[in-house]
Amino acid sequence: MAIPLKDEDKIYAQLKEEGIKVDKRVWALIDHHVRNDLNRISVSLGLFADNPDWILNAAGWLIRFLHRISFQRGAPVYEFKKFCRIGIQATQDISVFLRNLRSLTLKKD
Repeated sequence: MAIPLKDEDKIYAQLKEEGIKVDKRVWALIDHHVRNDLNRISVSLGLFADNPDWILNAAGWLIRFLHRISFQRGAPVYEFKKFCRIGIQATQDISVFLRNLRSLTLKKD
């Protein structure tokens, strides 16, 4: 689950109290661009995570090797299944957030 803002509940309450609304055409643009991209990311990560462990382990070895010879600082990401699960969860959390924000701010005609 994504880490909420410190005062996220206050922000939602203020949106509701002040009656802040967003035109449905703006939400259509957000849905089209952001949510479609989130779906593509989630599906791509899911397909990547479905690879056999030996392929993911070999890819992890290769990334560690290339990272070592490139003299880059920081640790490389090579636990692919964990990385994919975290990415999929993050895209789902963003999707839920957008759905909640839309239901709270959608301007009804």
